[in-house]
Amino acid sequence: AALAQQREAASAKLPGSSGASKQLHIQAEKAINTKAEYLQKVALIERSRETIGSCLEAQAMESLGELQRRRHQIRQEKLEKAARKDAKEVLQHYLSKRSCIERVCRQVDAAQLRAQREREAVAGVAQRRHEWARKSQRMAEKHYDTLLQRRRQVDELRAQLEAFRKQRQHVEEDEIQKK
Repeated sequence: AALAQQREAASAKLPGSSGASKQLHIQAEKAINTKAEYLQKVALIERSRETIGSCLEAQAMESLGELQRRRHQIRQEKLEKAARKDAKEVLQHYLSKRSCIERVCRQVDAAQLRAQREREAVAGVAQRRHEWARKSQRMAEKHYDTLLQRRRQVDELRAQLEAFRKQRQHVEEDEIQKK
């Protein structure tokens, strides 16, 4: 608008200007000014569009960055979950093998314990038989010794009885002779 006023003032100073040409000139200037204002508004709109576009682009980039960050976070969480699952599977596998090994060890230990108890039982039976055999042998020897001693006592008593009988016979014979 200030530019338009300066042009009007300059055209009024021009010598040899007639009223009709002045009018045409003023109309042309107004058209130029209107066009300039229109172009300024268009430029302002373009700048606004560029600003809005850059803001939208920045928001889109920020949104894209947030989306990429979230996707990366989700990928990381999935990887961590997979790692935990793998670790859990390895642990389960290890624990199942461990329990299997422990069960086998318990079975082997139980079998060894049964075998040891059987050996101890057999050894105990053999030991008792051996002790009984020794006791039986000692008792048989003692019985034999007792029988021998009785036999000797019986033999001694017979010998004494025989001696008494002979003595009595002698006494009787002596008495018969004395009579």
